[in-house]
Amino acid sequence: LPAESITYLLDNYPDAYAPDVAERLRGVAAGNVEVFVPEATITRSDGNPSLVLQVFKNGDANTVKTFKQIDQIMETFSAENNLDYLYAFEQSTFIEDSINGVTREGAMGALFAILVILLFLSGRIQGKYKLSWRATLITGLSIPASVLFALLLMWLVPRSIGPWLNNSALDSDNFLLTSLAKLFPAKLTLNIMTLSGLTVAIGRVVDDSIVVLENSYRHIQKGENPVQAVYRGTREVAVAIFAATVTTMAVFLPIGFVGGVISEFFLPFGLAVTYALIASYSVSITVVPALTAMLIRRENIPEEVETAMQRGYTPILEWVLQAMPSKLARTATLRAKIADWFKRLVVDHRIWTMALATAIFVGSLGLLTQLPNSFIPGLGDPTINVTIERDGSYLLAQTDQEVRDFEQTLASVDGLKTILSEVGSAGGRDARLGRSGVTQNAANLTITIEDGADIDALSAEVRDLAQAAFGEENVLVTAAVQSGFNGFSLIVTGDSLDEMLAVVDDVQTVLSELDADLDGKPDLINVGSNAEAA
Repeated sequence: LPAESITYLLDNYPDAYAPDVAERLRGVAAGNVEVFVPEATITRSDGNPSLVLQVFKNGDANTVKTFKQIDQIMETFSAENNLDYLYAFEQSTFIEDSINGVTREGAMGALFAILVILLFLSGRIQGKYKLSWRATLITGLSIPASVLFALLLMWLVPRSIGPWLNNSALDSDNFLLTSLAKLFPAKLTLNIMTLSGLTVAIGRVVDDSIVVLENSYRHIQKGENPVQAVYRGTREVAVAIFAATVTTMAVFLPIGFVGGVISEFFLPFGLAVTYALIASYSVSITVVPALTAMLIRRENIPEEVETAMQRGYTPILEWVLQAMPSKLARTATLRAKIADWFKRLVVDHRIWTMALATAIFVGSLGLLTQLPNSFIPGLGDPTINVTIERDGSYLLAQTDQEVRDFEQTLASVDGLKTILSEVGSAGGRDARLGRSGVTQNAANLTITIEDGADIDALSAEVRDLAQAAFGEENVLVTAAVQSGFNGFSLIVTGDSLDEMLAVVDDVQTVLSELDADLDGKPDLINVGSNAEAA
C-alpha cells in the first residue's frame, strides 16, 4: 500500500491494530522501517540457496570486456561478504577461446605455408643444395604485410566511407546506392567471422607472392638486370593476378546482399576476405617486387634441375601434348559421327532434352536434403533445460520439495557440471522475455555439462529421470547449445482457447509423424484464469 493509505487507515481505524503493529506500520509509512517481502521464488545452485542475477550488455558493448568487468566486481564482492558464486552460462569464454583458436590456427597455417615455400623454392646452387632463405623471407613477409594492410582497410574504410554512404542511402530510393551502402557498415570489429576471413585469405596471399616471385626468377635467370627483371616479371602477371583477385572477391562479396540475419552474420566474413584480397594484390605488386629486386641475384637462384615431382608428371604431360592429339586425329571420323548423332538428338528432341536437363538439376538439388544443416554452429556451453509444471493446486513448498528430491537424483548422474534450479517460475525463458509472474506449481532447471560429455546421452538420461519423477505430461526436457539456431518455435494466438488448443493438437500430430528427433510440447499445460498460449 502507498504510505498515504497506511496513514489513512491508522488515523481512521486506530482500534483495528495492536499498538506494536500500529507503530511498525507508521514506521513503514515514514520509510524508517524496512518492509519484509515474502519469498516468491526459490533458487538453488547445486543444492545451495542462491540468488540468480541475469546481466545483459548493451548492443554495442564488448562481451569479453563486459564479462571481465563483472567478474572483477563479483570477485571483490564475494571476498568482502564471504559469498560463493558461479556462472551458470556466459559466452565470453567461448568467444575468447574461439578468437584465440582462429588466431592460432591462422598463425600455424602461415607458418606451414612458409615451410612449404622453403622446401619447394630451395635447390642446388653451384652444385650444392642450399635452402632458399631469401625467397622464403620475401614470401613470408608478404603474409604479415598483407594482414596488417587488410586490418588497416577494415579500420579505415568503414570510418571514412561508411557514415557518408549510409547517410546518403537513407535519403535515397536508389537500389544500387542502398545495396552498395550495405557493403560499408559503420564499423568492423575483430571477431570470429573477420578473423576467419583473414585466415581463409592467407592462401591467396601466398599464391600472389609466389607467382610474382617465380616470374621474376625467370627473367633474372636470363641474365637481365634484377630491377628490370622484376619490373618485367611483375607487369606480365599483374593483370592475371588482378583477374584472379576480382574473381575471388565476386565469390565472397555477394554474401552481403543475402539480407536478413544471415547477412548480419556473414557480411563481416565476406568483407574481411575482400579486404585481405585487396591487400594481397597490393603487396604482391609493390612489396614483393621491391624485396625481390633488393635480395635476389642470379647466383641466389637454384639451378633448374628435374625434380622427382617433375619426373612424375612429365610423362603425363608429354602424352597430353603429343600422343593425345594424334589419337584424337585418328578418331576424327568417329568423333564426327558421335557429334552429329548428339546434334540430331538435341535438335530433333528439344523438349525431351530440356526435360532431362531439368530433371537432373532438380534431382541434384534433392541431395541437399541429405545433409544436416543449421543456421550457424552452436555458441557457448551446451545446456540441458528441464521445465516442470505441476497441477494448479500445487503450492510453492510442494513444488520445491519435489525439485529438491529430483536434484538429489541428478547428483548421481556423471557428466553434469552445475544445476541451477528456479522454483516458482517457468524458468529462464520467461525471465529473458520480461515475464515476472509467480507460478507456484512451476520450476525450471538449467544444467550445464562437463567438457567432452555427450549431451545427447545425458539429455536422454535426464529426460527419463524427470519423466519418472514428475510424469511425462508435466515435464519438458530440451538440450541445446546456446544460439545454435537449429530448432524452431511455433506461436499460436487467437481469441478462442479451445480453437488454439485444437490447432496445437493438429501440429503435434503432424510433427509426431516426421522421421526426426523431436522433443516439444505446448508451453500451456494447465489452464487457469491467467491462461496464455504459445
